[in-house]
Amino acid sequence: MKAFTFKHANVPWPAGITLLHVYVVADLARNPELAELVASSRAALDGMPLTHLGDDWLHVTLCQIRTPADQVDDAGRKAIAREVGVRLAGLKPFRVSVGSPFGVPTGVLFEIAEGAGALDDVRRKVAAGVAAACGLDAVNGHTSSLHMSESYARADADDEEIARRLAPLRDTYAPLPVDRVELVDVTIRQEDKAVSWTPVAAMGLGAG
Repeated sequence: MKAFTFKHANVPWPAGITLLHVYVVADLARNPELAELVASSRAALDGMPLTHLGDDWLHVTLCQIRTPADQVDDAGRKAIAREVGVRLAGLKPFRVSVGSPFGVPTGVLFEIAEGAGALDDVRRKVAAGVAAACGLDAVNGHTSSLHMSESYARADADDEEIARRLAPLRDTYAPLPVDRVELVDVTIRQEDKAVSWTPVAAMGLGAG
C-alpha cells in the first residue's frame, strides 16, 4: 500500500483550493450499527500508517465539481442544488448496506452491497443535475464502484497485514439510509490525508 493522494479530476488536488462535491453523508449518530462497524475497523487497524476519516467526515462520493469552489458563486450553488433536487424528487428513499472493509492500493474502503444499483441511479441523476447547472465539463463523475472510504494511507503499509487484520470483519455490513444528498465545499490536507467540508445545500429524495 502506498500513500494516498487527493485528486482534482485526474491530477493531484492543488494546494489552496477547495472543491464542491455531492456526497451521501454517513451520520453515525443516526446509524449506530454503522458506528459500531467503523469503530471495529479502526480498532483492527490500530498502529497502521492510516488516517481514518473522522466521525463527521464519512461519506460516499457521488460527484466532484471540477470548477474551484471560489469560482462558483451563490447563484451557481443554488442552481446546482435546484437541478440536482429536481432530478431526485421522484426517487423514493432507500437504504444501502455498507461494510466488509478491504484494502486497496492507497487505503481501506467499505463496500456498498444491498442497494448499490439504486445508489448508482442517484449518482447518475446527480451528475446530470450538475451538468445542467454548470456544464458537462464541470462534472468529474466517479466511474469506480461506489464505496465509502474508511482510511487513507499516509505512507507505505503492509497489504497482507491489513488484510489479515480486516479478515474478521469481511462480510460484516451495516445499514445506511439514503434519503438525501448534500452539496458540500471540501477542504483537504495532502500532508496528513485529512478531509473536512462546509455544508452548502441538502437535496432530498422523494421531495416531489
